[in-house]
Amino acid sequence: EGVCTDAINKTDLARLLRFNSSACDDSKNIVSFDEYIARMPENQTNIYFLQTQNREAGLASPYYEAFKAKGIEVIFMTHPADHIVMTHLDMYKKHKIVSCESSDPASNEG
Repeated sequence: EGVCTDAINKTDLARLLRFNSSACDDSKNIVSFDEYIARMPENQTNIYFLQTQNREAGLASPYYEAFKAKGIEVIFMTHPADHIVMTHLDMYKKHKIVSCESSDPASNEG
């Protein structure tokens, strides 16, 4: 909620957020944006997310497949409020936060 309502501190608050990602072993593991960034390939500039019902649906999504083929980690947003948070948080530490549904990894990464 704070990311949506506190524009001044939203980046500081965003570092506290945790999500499951395609790099996690299962749905119980979670990562921060900082952990995601630390694993990004050198030529990757964006943080990618996919709004999905659950991890399994995300892994089976055709949107995810394109990123998987390029070796790009994707954060799975599984809570209904995650979409609202992402509309208010478009950048994190100079990395644009981008939906897989509106991006093509072949055109801007790698």
